[in-house]
Amino acid sequence: MPDLYRNLLSVSHLVQRGTKVCFLGEACQVYDQRKSLVLEGGLHNNLYIINMQVIDYVTANVAQLSPHLMDTNLPLECALTTRLTILSVPIKLWHRRLSHLNFNAIIQMADKGLMTGMTVSNRQVPSSPCEPCLEGKQTHKVIYKIAMMHTEHVLGHVHTDVCGPLPIHSHHGYQYFITFIDDSSRFASIYPLQEKSEVGKLLKAFIA
Repeated sequence: MPDLYRNLLSVSHLVQRGTKVCFLGEACQVYDQRKSLVLEGGLHNNLYIINMQVIDYVTANVAQLSPHLMDTNLPLECALTTRLTILSVPIKLWHRRLSHLNFNAIIQMADKGLMTGMTVSNRQVPSSPCEPCLEGKQTHKVIYKIAMMHTEHVLGHVHTDVCGPLPIHSHHGYQYFITFIDDSSRFASIYPLQEKSEVGKLLKAFIA
């Protein structure tokens, strides 16, 4: 859901931890193991909305519960929030995660604490070059805007191109058009087409 900007609360996770979830009309209530009301919400646009305020921001950075939190004997807070895990991975993996950022910049980010919980377990820069980085920095040959040579005879060299299909057809059903440009005289012609199969016929008409 690309446009989702709110967190989803799993009813199954709450029930597995001994809580009681009640839906009555447009009201939603969650009771803990001591039968105390801990959450309350209402129905809005066919969804039950519960307004929650996070006391400690560190406990709300991960949306997926860790395996060691699946014990049903743990308190309710473990079903609502999760702990912040330390992201300790090799520098090569950080390089890929950060859109192939320079290795020195990654080390500076970790040393200066620019990213919360970021640690680099292996700082050894790979000896082999990164293939995506090489492909992104490759250059192509220069495409000259001016032709280096021209033919001396009319119809000795003809430039042509077909455009279409166009999103809107003409009144006569044309959905393509083709251009012919003579290299010597620079004479240009444009013809409409209903189908691409008409190119050969129009080429013969241009040459004639």
